[in-house]
Amino acid sequence: KAFFEVARDEAVPFEITADGAFVRVLGTKFMVNAGSPVKEVYVTEGKVLFAKSSDSEGVILTKDMHATLSQSDQLPVIAVEADINTIAWQRGTFIFDKTPLNEVLKTLSEHYKVSFAATDMDKQLSGEFSTEDLDLIISLIESALDVRIIKR
Repeated sequence: KAFFEVARDEAVPFEITADGAFVRVLGTKFMVNAGSPVKEVYVTEGKVLFAKSSDSEGVILTKDMHATLSQSDQLPVIAVEADINTIAWQRGTFIFDKTPLNEVLKTLSEHYKVSFAATDMDKQLSGEFSTEDLDLIISLIESALDVRIIKR
């Protein structure tokens, strides 16, 4: 996983080739995750071309767009709703807006590589949390939502 901030240079475009994915930068800030079978790109600013290879058809992604590309896909699939927490590791914060607790815990689980269970998954959370202290995040969520969260 890597985050880039690249200035536009039409004479020498910035390109990334990873196992089964290709990204051409058109001046932007973006994240590439090429370390798993499903490649992903999340754009925070500007525009990128995301394709399977440099000579295949691709999709143009602009600000706040997210797409994934599996080995069986010919074209990247643009996410209907991009998740801002895809780049929480780079930004240093998680942002939730009326997010169901099960999605909050899934996000935290993916980031910290820990499983969670909770007493009431029907609740929703809004807020911004620093990524620095998982125990503090859990404590704040438990207090705000009056739930008990268990780390597994």
